[in-house]
Amino acid sequence: MNILPQKLKLKSYGPLIFDSEKSLNKKPIALIAGLNNDLEIIQELIDKLKPSTTFALIPYFMHDIEYYQKIIDNNQSVLKHIPSEKVLKYPAERPDQISSMITSLCLDLRLESNVILVPLGPKPFSLASILLSVRYPDVIIYDLKPAGDRIKEDPGLPAGEPVILKSVFCPEEDDEY
Repeated sequence: MNILPQKLKLKSYGPLIFDSEKSLNKKPIALIAGLNNDLEIIQELIDKLKPSTTFALIPYFMHDIEYYQKIIDNNQSVLKHIPSEKVLKYPAERPDQISSMITSLCLDLRLESNVILVPLGPKPFSLASILLSVRYPDVIIYDLKPAGDRIKEDPGLPAGEPVILKSVFCPEEDDEY
């Protein structure tokens, strides 16, 4: 069961993959944030980065249907500034659908913007985000570090059915063969 939200301040933020910020250019920033119950930390990042567009992705768990509403309630200060068509619900137990969703978003956005993904949501969202950034190095994953000590109310114990994702890494195909 997911527990109470925490009111955290942002200590630092930056790319998860070293030197990936070198791909940032003069294009505006598009922020894709996977929300969780950490209050205010995303708003602080938005205030610092000043993205031209922001998407909020909210996990929905089949085994804990109340969690989705808790995240919405706890992130109202952020969500009230994001147009409703940019607040998206995703099935947290389906990494294939998560991957498809964020890939579609990023492929469209990266044409006109520098895309920054902030995977605060569940581990399948973080995994899908990291795999996407490996495939598209210009999509940057940001790691947020909260200031002070974080009280770990939820030890992150498994709940619901196991989630499995198969990934195959292979070189890009050459059309010359």
